[in-house]
Amino acid sequence: MRNYLVRFSLDELNICRDELGGWHLEGHDLSFPLVEASDFKRIISLLETPVEVAKAALGDGFPYVCVVEAGLNHDSDYWIGLALSWVADVTARDASQLIKQLKILSTDKAVSQKNRQLARKEFKRLSNVDS
Repeated sequence: MRNYLVRFSLDELNICRDELGGWHLEGHDLSFPLVEASDFKRIISLLETPVEVAKAALGDGFPYVCVVEAGLNHDSDYWIGLALSWVADVTARDASQLIKQLKILSTDKAVSQKNRQLARKEFKRLSNVDS
């Protein structure tokens, strides 16, 4: 295993930041870079951690919005709900990335009524911040 500046344990894997600022998911004999949006599906269980705990461990440089997007784009209402609970902590700069998905979720009948309402609430809030 390499030397990392930041390390956060997630199940039996670690989310790590290297000296160059790159994020990785590391385990016993495996390593995955966290670069593309699809890479963050591997760490979707981070959404089960309170956002304050994740931020205290990973710091401000972690791309939290990518994990939130992975949750919002998931087929499971469970992950959507957890992602929605993190939306309020996404930076205003990153919020614009979520507006389209929140609008879609707010009207998607396959999503629970609770999550549709939360998506609608966050969509309105972020739309007002964006303008």
